[in-house]
Amino acid sequence: MLRRHWKAVAAFAFFEMIAAWLLLSDAERQLTSSLTGLLIAAAPIIAAALDRLTGGERLGPVRMIGLGVGLAGVAVLAGPGLSAGGAWPVVEVLLTATCYAIAPLIAARYLAQVPGPALTSACLGLAALVYLVPAALTWPHHPLTAQAYGAIAALAGVCTAVAFVVFFALIREVGAPRALLFTYVNPAVALAAGVIVLREPLDWFHIAGLMLILAGSVLASRRSSENVPDE
Repeated sequence: MLRRHWKAVAAFAFFEMIAAWLLLSDAERQLTSSLTGLLIAAAPIIAAALDRLTGGERLGPVRMIGLGVGLAGVAVLAGPGLSAGGAWPVVEVLLTATCYAIAPLIAARYLAQVPGPALTSACLGLAALVYLVPAALTWPHHPLTAQAYGAIAALAGVCTAVAFVVFFALIREVGAPRALLFTYVNPAVALAAGVIVLREPLDWFHIAGLMLILAGSVLASRRSSENVPDE
């Protein structure tokens, strides 16, 4: 099964893991965790637009308004970073959101028949091979703490392996654009964790951007009336 779809598997791994992780890890060296999480919430909006551009559901007036509202939220969040000279990190996060929008479309259209655990293993294995040499070259010179190993294990096991198995099942059930609705939770969690755990500042543009992006995502991801099956 995987051999027949190796091109789609490689494309999914590239967008969802290889490219996205590289861009995101570099951006977070300069952006706060809360701002990064809020910008990532643009993924459902981008997915709705890409789905339509590639032959998916028609975007009615409400969904078009949602795209505009969501993009306004991104602009509110990106503005302070751009004005402070941090344009590239903001662009990196938006490119990450684009990668997160493209990958589910690939999974929904070309990998729906591939079992989630097998697909997850193949994609993570490919990503590990790509990152093997860079990881070896940048290996820390000091020993890692037990807390660091625990964080790595949690990220790899729960937040990556288990999460992707569930994510693939969700894509098969509701489609790629709506599968990304789980990112509605991301900005709130990122904002709360950044403020509470990392003591990051909470500014008015965080709240305004969050509200606009969430409202835009809800509207842009609505199922058009002509696509809703009759009861």
